[in-house]
Amino acid sequence: MQPKVFALRVMVVVLCVSLHSPGVRAESERSAFYLSTEFHGPRGYTNPEAALNLRNGMANMLAFWPPADVGMQSFVIGRGVKLNFHLPGATHVNKQSAASIESQRLAAAQICMAQPAKNHVWNLMIEWDQSGGAWVPNGRPRYAALTRAQAHARFADYYLNQSPPLGTYLRQPPTARACRLAAVTDYSPNAFDAYEFGVDVGLLERGVDELGDIATGIAFMRGAGRTIPLIIDSDGESSLPSVLRQVQWVDFRGHFNTAVRTLLDGIASLRQSKPTTRPEAKSKGYVFISYAVEDADFVEELKAHMKDRGYSFWDFRESQRKYQLDYTIELEGVISNAEATLTVISPEWKKSPTSLQELHFSKEVETPVFLLRLRDLGPTLALAGMTFIDFTNSRRTGFARLDTELSKFGL
Repeated sequence: MQPKVFALRVMVVVLCVSLHSPGVRAESERSAFYLSTEFHGPRGYTNPEAALNLRNGMANMLAFWPPADVGMQSFVIGRGVKLNFHLPGATHVNKQSAASIESQRLAAAQICMAQPAKNHVWNLMIEWDQSGGAWVPNGRPRYAALTRAQAHARFADYYLNQSPPLGTYLRQPPTARACRLAAVTDYSPNAFDAYEFGVDVGLLERGVDELGDIATGIAFMRGAGRTIPLIIDSDGESSLPSVLRQVQWVDFRGHFNTAVRTLLDGIASLRQSKPTTRPEAKSKGYVFISYAVEDADFVEELKAHMKDRGYSFWDFRESQRKYQLDYTIELEGVISNAEATLTVISPEWKKSPTSLQELHFSKEVETPVFLLRLRDLGPTLALAGMTFIDFTNSRRTGFARLDTELSKFGL
């Protein structure tokens, strides 16, 4: 009997900003934008809309809740999608024991370690700064009669020391983290604190409603050191959030020209002393080579040809393996992340027990497939109607045609 699935689909636009190390201040470099689709409840990956959203380009990150089981691992690795694993890191949030949290963390770590280049995240601070709710079951800390510095210290202490085992995970060095640590911040100014506490990735939620507008929210995620508030209403600076009062702001309630000059001076101070350098061109990715062992001599020629054109390759028999994974799960990840699948067609290939599976899976995950006909294998249903690159008469002509076809795909 199939397990009952509670998969409440939630579309969340989040700014996912990756830091190089935890504890780095908010001025650090950012790198990527993700659209995350959350499927709430156990085994949300079984919801057909999870795969459909990926196929239709509606998301490039999926948020799943525990358990982090074999099915989740197969779904994530097989489709090459970035995982946003939702598991609050404090026992009082979902009334989970520290042992239960650690057990699920270790399970999710298996997925993260299987695809280190994906930088999967463990979201352990989900809406951590909400003004009520599960993160503060006994109410927020009291800040009356405290200085600003004292109030902030008490605020930080609540999460780092009074919400176990959250602080333990946040204090781990980057090298000890199988998954990158993430936080979903409700009030955009608090993104500073999430980074200071030790998360690697910041996600912004509810940045378009009563908690703040999207422009200000994204500005905070990029770093308030580059934010200059403009005061235009009668409330003046008293209406600014406390964190904004600590940075430069410009008062437009008085003389307009004076305010503009102040603003321009502030913008000029943001200029870098050195010109922006052109980013280095990314190297080409790898191709997955599917072939029968009897065709290994030709495959050596193929590898040399691809290497000369800047490609690396993944060969099941020679490339570095991940023996902690079932080989089919390993292949799913390899094929999903490949720039292309090069399938060497021959009568021996047709007899291979895995070759057709590799072909069909490549097509399912939309990895471009190029069929290299080394020897004629006769009518084959699985290849009916597909175009070949012919190597039966001339290797030189075949490789030239391969280059042409790869270029058509921008490869």
